Amino acid sequence: MTSKKASTSASSPSDVAETPAGPITLTRVILREVHYEELETSTVPSPLPPGQRMAVSTDVGAQLRIFADGMEMFVHAEIAPDPKYQPFVIRASISGLFGRNSQTSDEELLEFGTHAGIRILFPYIREIVSNVSSRGAFGPLWIDPINMTVSGTPEKVTPHRAKQLRRQKKTKK
Repeated sequence: MTSKKASTSASSPSDVAETPAGPITLTRVILREVHYEELETSTVPSPLPPGQRMAVSTDVGAQLRIFADGMEMFVHAEIAPDPKYQPFVIRASISGLFGRNSQTSDEELLEFGTHAGIRILFPYIREIVSNVSSRGAFGPLWIDPINMTVSGTPEKVTPHRAKQLRRQKKTKK
């Protein structure tokens, strides 16, 4: 994937220079699931007092799959604000597809995925939560940025294993 960078004095398309793509690039973000559930409560939700921060339960998980031409990172989050003020839960899952050039090793891809991949994808989860919650009965929920890394061992996917995974997805549908 190449990108074009224009200088501030560019006056025609011939003045635009080509810049090479980096070793790892985000090629696509795929929304896998969004679920909004209002919780039943015995009391009427009250407004949050001015100046008070709401407690929010945030459970985030991620998985990496390394392929010959890149990786896929799955991110799943379950977000639940304090039910006294906003009685709902949002579950969201996304996938980020990252491509790599021929010089990028599996180890570099793993390092990138565990440190940068989740940081790149979590803002998409934050946007989903704020967008979906703003359409609910209790108003929007804004999640603060979270600095995190992924732990565990990724699944290295051979071409044969990739075919198996695609078949499994088709049979689940």
